[in-house]
Parts: sequence; C-alpha cells; structure tokens
Amino acid sequence: MQTPAPNYKAMRRTFLINKKLQGKYALMIGGVLAFVLALMEAHAFLVIRMIQPEFGDPVLLEPLKSLQLWMLASGLIFIIVIPILSIFISHKIAGPLFRFEKTLREALQSKGPVPPIHLRRGDELQSLADLINQLLDRFQNKK
Repeated sequence: MQTPAPNYKAMRRTFLINKKLQGKYALMIGGVLAFVLALMEAHAFLVIRMIQPEFGDPVLLEPLKSLQLWMLASGLIFIIVIPILSIFISHKIAGPLFRFEKTLREALQSKGPVPPIHLRRGDELQSLADLINQLLDRFQNKK
C-alpha cells in the first residue's frame, strides 16, 4: 500500500506549528505593548490633570480628552492585532525549528541516509539548515 503524498499547501496554512513557543512570544509582545499603553495613558491623564487649572474653559480640554480616549481605543486594538501578527511572523522561525527536530529525530532512528533539510523561501535559519545538512552529510560519509 502506498502512502499518500503530504499536502504541502495545507501544511503552509498551519501557522501555529509550535504552539508553546509562538504563544509565549505572542504573550510577551502583547504584555510589553499593554505595559507601554498603560504608561502612555497614565502620562496623558497626568498631563491633562496638570494643565486643567490653567485652562479656564473646559471646551479647550475636550480635544485632549477625546485624544486620550482615541489613544486608549487604538492601543487596545493594537494589543489584539500585534500579537496575532507576531504568530504569522514567528511562523518563519517555528517552521524551520520543527523541520530541524524532525530531521534530527529521523537521523537518530535511521540507519540509512537522511534526506537534507529544505526550507521554504523566506524562512529564517537558512544558514543553520546548511550547517545541519553538512553535519548529516559528514556522518553519512563516515559509515
């Protein structure tokens, strides 16, 4: 019985290759972004409170208060969107790491030749893939 060929197009659509790694970095990026947003909002709040007594007319403060609300709303959107984008970006690293682990496990379990690592165009860690391929080639030539 022949094994079916892998569906590479479907595999490319899976962006969470290493959920633990990619989730950790998405949470870290989101956390840093939330912290910066909180600092910006606190700063804007304090600035508005500091200049409020100098402006006798509250109409002059309304644009500043609406700007502060706009900053808060856009910041909350960024806290959601940027970690999601980081998952797509980290896919270029998590994919090669997955390939390295799979190839090295195959090399440890197999007694025959192990096919070289081929990464997608645009993936990171190309030079590491080349080094691993050289190492695998060296070990296979010693046998």
